[in-house]
Amino acid sequence: MSTTVTTTTTHEVTLKPTLRRRLLTELRTYGELKAQRAALDLAMTKHRGTIEGYLGETGEASLSLEGYKVTLVCPITSRLDKMKLVEQGVTTAQIEAATVTTPGRSYVKVTVPVEHDNSKSR
Repeated sequence: MSTTVTTTTTHEVTLKPTLRRRLLTELRTYGELKAQRAALDLAMTKHRGTIEGYLGETGEASLSLEGYKVTLVCPITSRLDKMKLVEQGVTTAQIEAATVTTPGRSYVKVTVPVEHDNSKSR
């Protein structure tokens, strides 16, 4: 019997004080902007719902008004079900041979610390 174990390693880096200060300033600014964007996204979602109701009243799927364009988008997605292929006689080796893996675009992920408000838990 084998056991699976997950481990985490921590690598400590010493930052020069000026670099630490500049990085922390950028991270705090990023966090503030993210909070502002969250508030804007919430307000925009509310207005988008209202606009969708008005679009429904017109009975149209798309309209243009004074430069604004509103379109009801009804996407349909499809994906290949590997289990259904196997049920139809395709081997997993054939599926793996036909699978193309391409790397995605690299990006920097910034996670903002969550502030806990004890007044809300009461």
